[in-house]
Amino acid sequence: MLGTFIDTIIICTITGVKAIVPYRVAWILAIPVGATLNLGFVWLVADTLNAMMALPNLIALLMLSPVVNANTSKAISLHGK
Repeated sequence: MLGTFIDTIIICTITGVKAIVPYRVAWILAIPVGATLNLGFVWLVADTLNAMMALPNLIALLMLSPVVNANTSKAISLHGK
C-alpha cells in the first residue's frame, strides 16, 4: 500500500493532480487481470518491467563512470594514497 501512495505522489509531481484518478483506476483494473492470467506470463511481465527499470540505471552508471574515475584520481592525488 505504501508503494501505491508513493507512486501516486510521483505521478502527481510529474503530470499533475488530474492524473491521480486515472492512475488509481488503472491500478485497480490491473488487480483482476494479474489474478486471472497465467502465472508464467505474470512472471514474464514482472521480469521485463524490472529489466526496463534497471536499464536507465545502467546507462547512468556508464555515463557517470568517467566522472567517478576523475574524482577518485583527484582524491587519491590530493591525499597521497
